[in-house]
Amino acid sequence: MHHLLLGALLLCGSCAGPAAPRSAVQAPWGIVRAPDADRAGEITGVMARLVSAVALESGVQDPPPVEIWQLSHEIEGPLVANTRPGRIELGAEVGTLLGDEDGLTWLLAHEYAHWCLHSAEERQWDALPTLLAEGLAEAIVLRALPHLARSAWAEHRAALESIERIESGQTLFNLTLEDWGGVRTPEQARVLYAIGAVLASRIGREGLAELCERARGEALETVPGAWILARAQMESLTRESLLAALDHHVAHAPQPPPAAAR
Repeated sequence: MHHLLLGALLLCGSCAGPAAPRSAVQAPWGIVRAPDADRAGEITGVMARLVSAVALESGVQDPPPVEIWQLSHEIEGPLVANTRPGRIELGAEVGTLLGDEDGLTWLLAHEYAHWCLHSAEERQWDALPTLLAEGLAEAIVLRALPHLARSAWAEHRAALESIERIESGQTLFNLTLEDWGGVRTPEQARVLYAIGAVLASRIGREGLAELCERARGEALETVPGAWILARAQMESLTRESLLAALDHHVAHAPQPPPAAAR
């Protein structure tokens, strides 16, 4: 499960964009394009097993059809994938996940969660700080794919344990998409995803929606960090408080059904 948290960031990329991959597979929920039929087929099969659950946990009925492009080149910058207007793009390095069903499932589910959320009416989630937007995508996948949640939470916990000190929680809440896209090491990315996942899971999708509505009502561009901490019932962001919140959430989270029942 070492690929679980490679999950991608929501950046638009350049306007020109790449050429469409030559192989395509049509599905009820959209289309997958890839350099060859085998890759397109594998991605389509994985998506078929997750779209319904991710859409349900995203709270979006009938999300618009999505195009997924598995590119033949790496995406510029530190990203392995991104969600842009009209499609999800997977960089060539995602090819290393082909054959690793759990890793590919998590990556695609994370991106599809972004796709569903950004199809919501009235730009519902625009006020979420980037840290919480990424955390909400992770939280959705943790609920949508309970058979992978234990391993994912274990990786999040290991990331939090690696924290020496958080200089300023407000700095994390102020991270922009550009800042997030500038993260250069997998270790830094794992820590940010872990913090976001803990906060979003503790508050819940409906709670985050209420915070966004409150921010819009007060003409605020972004939900203040103080509101997020208060709703998460945390005084501050520290290694200890995050680990305690993670452990409490996992201890009270619904357990996945036995494999035979899935």
